[in-house]
Amino acid sequence: MWLVCLGALHAAPQAFAQTSVTNTAAVRLPSTLTCATPGPGGVCQWTDAETTVVTAPLLTIVKTASASTFVVGQGASYTLTVANGGTSATTAVATVTDNIPTGLTPGAMPAGCSASGQVVTCTIPAGLAIGASVNFVIPVTPTVAVPAPGLPNTATVSGGGDTACTSGSPAPARCTSTVTTPVLEAPTTALSKTSNPATGATVLPGQTIAYTLSVLVGGSATTQAITLTDTISANQTLVAGSLPASCSSAGGAGSPTVVTCTLAAGAAVSATAYTFGYSVTVNANATGPASNVVVGSTPPGGDPDPTCAAGCATTHPIGAVALTKALTTESGAVAGVAEAGETLTYTITISNPSAVAVAGYALTDTLSAGLTYVSASNAGVNAGLNTTWTALSVPANGSLA
Repeated sequence: MWLVCLGALHAAPQAFAQTSVTNTAAVRLPSTLTCATPGPGGVCQWTDAETTVVTAPLLTIVKTASASTFVVGQGASYTLTVANGGTSATTAVATVTDNIPTGLTPGAMPAGCSASGQVVTCTIPAGLAIGASVNFVIPVTPTVAVPAPGLPNTATVSGGGDTACTSGSPAPARCTSTVTTPVLEAPTTALSKTSNPATGATVLPGQTIAYTLSVLVGGSATTQAITLTDTISANQTLVAGSLPASCSSAGGAGSPTVVTCTLAAGAAVSATAYTFGYSVTVNANATGPASNVVVGSTPPGGDPDPTCAAGCATTHPIGAVALTKALTTESGAVAGVAEAGETLTYTITISNPSAVAVAGYALTDTLSAGLTYVSASNAGVNAGLNTTWTALSVPANGSLA
């Protein structure tokens, strides 16, 4: 006795993660019939299996950010990478959708992508080969600060013949990718310059001026180096060895000296300014004002340039004085002879023959051994044999005694 069976299996195509599928069919006789060679348990049953290779694309998407943190006003980007890890090339157009969150302004789109408001759409033509991938770099500019954990941004891929990414409910995790990025306030940097003597004070040939450049950082840490360029007028000479390690100089010897200092990227927010100090000497026979101007800058497209609200220029009129000292009175009996116990009065005269008034002039007079200080005019301060005057003013074409 023969039994002939014809079976048909119908199944809708599916997207498989594996590269092959085994389909097993079995025929089992009813218990009222017997067979010559029963199977396990005396049951008449025949089994056959067939293995079929699955050929289908399998898409994945990975989204990354250009930095672990973004900064307000500074360009950033996301990279969308779509790869085909299946067993066949894509059979239809694949579509990437990236919903850029509010607070990020999309920039110019790369080839294959377009933006409508905050929604970015990129397309990948059919035929993405097995193992191949495509990258899209989406530029954005942050407009508001968002503290950690930051702004979440999710991109999805669908189509391409990958039915799981297209119609899966839910779609596999490989069809979406999210990256979350904090956004920092843009750094603010305030630049200023001070001097000792202070700007406006008259200086003399041979006198030393100490300059200090200061940078105050606010908002967030700097992301780029700040370059300070300080130009010193030709009537000043840089004091050798006075520059800090982060500064250098060029020029001089009859031409302006340019001092360049660098504040490295990553300078933290601080209530205390970052400072750079150095000294110059006013040249012998120098005329005109001793002037300096400092300018701060950063590379294009990054941190804003430093502001200069507190003043970034100094100027010092250059005066010319002459000193004379004379014994003007003595209380002893013999003129010109220092007698024990007598009082001697010396007059020091500061003459300024130039057309520029001298301000902030300082003078020290040292007495000889055997003399004892009694008093001084014009607020002179005595310490042992030394008497010092500070902040003296000598009028233009005039004198002070």
